[in-house]
Amino acid sequence: MAKRLLAAYSGFLSKMPLLGNMLSGGVIMGTGDVLAQSIECTKGRGNRQDIDLIRSSVMSSYSALIFTPYCVLLYGWINRRMPVGGLKNSLMRGTTANLAMNPVVNVLFFFYSTLAEEFLYAENKQNMNTALGKFCGKMENDYLTVCTNSALLWIPFNTVTFWLVPHNFRVVTSSGISVLWSCYLSLVQHHESGIPAASSLAIESESHIGKG
Repeated sequence: MAKRLLAAYSGFLSKMPLLGNMLSGGVIMGTGDVLAQSIECTKGRGNRQDIDLIRSSVMSSYSALIFTPYCVLLYGWINRRMPVGGLKNSLMRGTTANLAMNPVVNVLFFFYSTLAEEFLYAENKQNMNTALGKFCGKMENDYLTVCTNSALLWIPFNTVTFWLVPHNFRVVTSSGISVLWSCYLSLVQHHESGIPAASSLAIESESHIGKG
């Protein structure tokens, strides 16, 4: 059964690599965010008793709509333009991939996640000054650290991936370790966050209705 599912999944990726990897990337990021929320609850960094689906949806949509398509296109370009085979060429490919992704996707991550969450949670959806302020704070406090950790993790991993993994399966192969990386990104994005839990919003809404 498992072999059939894997074969069907592999066939889907081969026929529709962009869509297949987008769907996979969204699921992986969502899984990482759920793991992050569980860690936050365990460490007392939140009062969530249920998973915040809005937060997970924002994280998943970032991966599916922005990060994964960028990776698929970048990996395709590297595969066509750069020499193949051997550890030296693979190291060059892995380094190039990280240099092309790292500065760009981390800016997009903080920008998209911060503004999307602020818009979805804020009562006044016309006022985005708070979101822009939070984004600037993330860039000042977290951006360089995330970029550094990204290079330390992904350059070695991408080197091995380019060296040993076929082209069509490189993004999805990265997805395994991406669950842990997604969890890390979610923790960074939401540490000391002013975004309320979904349950808190529900309680506040019921309170306003009761007063009305």
